[in-house]
Amino acid sequence: MNKTKQTIILSVVISIISFLVVFIYTNNLLVSLSTPVSITFLLLMTNNSQLTKTNEQKSAQDTKDKSSTTLYIGNLPYKANEDTIRSYFESVSQVLSIRLMKDKRTGRKKGFGFIEVEQGEAKSVIKKLNDSVFMERNLIVRPAKDKVA
Repeated sequence: MNKTKQTIILSVVISIISFLVVFIYTNNLLVSLSTPVSITFLLLMTNNSQLTKTNEQKSAQDTKDKSSTTLYIGNLPYKANEDTIRSYFESVSQVLSIRLMKDKRTGRKKGFGFIEVEQGEAKSVIKKLNDSVFMERNLIVRPAKDKVA
């Protein structure tokens, strides 16, 4: 084969691969971008800035996860809401987030939830607020267990 035919064939193959990569990515058919090779390949082939943003967001989330601690809060009064819980816990530490668990069927609160605080303040929050009285109930505050998938 002469050089021109090889160049044309190579161009066609690269175009087909590029099309497939873009098609797979845009249709969410890609199961995992866990390996650096596949991420690099996609960036080179698609030059897609959205993929770069996704990786930056994951990196920011990982940093956030490492700098905060999730605490379990049990024995919550059923009438307690996020605002009352936030104001109670912020007397000790800044609260980054609150999640109150509800029954999926009825929507009623289950009497427990989770708060996220800065990692360095978690022990202080537990020490000061575990077994403290909140709306006539003794709270249970402890480190949350990792979620089992």
